[in-house]
Amino acid sequence: REGTILSVNESWLKFARENDATSLDHIGPGVNYLEVCRKSSDMGNTTARSAVDGIRSVLKGSRKVFSLEYRCDSPTEKRWFHLSVFPFEGHKGGIIVAHTDNTARKLAEEKARKRREELIHMGRISMLGELSASIAHELNQPLSVIKTASRFFLKKIRKKEKIENDILFTMSEEIDSYVDRATKIIDHMREFGRKSETDLEKVDINE
Repeated sequence: REGTILSVNESWLKFARENDATSLDHIGPGVNYLEVCRKSSDMGNTTARSAVDGIRSVLKGSRKVFSLEYRCDSPTEKRWFHLSVFPFEGHKGGIIVAHTDNTARKLAEEKARKRREELIHMGRISMLGELSASIAHELNQPLSVIKTASRFFLKKIRKKEKIENDILFTMSEEIDSYVDRATKIIDHMREFGRKSETDLEKVDINE
């Protein structure tokens, strides 16, 4: 109940050695597990801080079970573990702490996520092809306005005709707005076709 380790199994010893524990003095029976976690927490380990809080809550009875998934890489590979804490019915006030290696599952999930992203990307590229006519129409409109305005200016300049300031200002403003519109269309196309993670958010469809 005070956090002292009563017993460990071979899997725990193997796990501890893989995490640089050099002797049973730090991870075996008689060691205060809560104190070890607290010291690690004081050194800035946020996972250890969460573990201490969770373990204490089960010891006090304010929580029936506690679980925590955390990352714990070795020098050569990424690793994920799942911490489970639950009451030990055979020992008054005691708990059982278990660490499960979830690396294989997490790597499989990561692989599946990358495959989903590949499929989404392929779907986007295919959709861009299908939307090409619509995109061309969207781009043609601002380009036509820009072309018409620039031809108007060129015609006036070649004939050395004066352009009234209000006309010059209005048409320049219009050109600027349509350049912005064309740029945004192209930017959206590039963003749509880029291979990246999909961001999901709620939107108002009516709006």
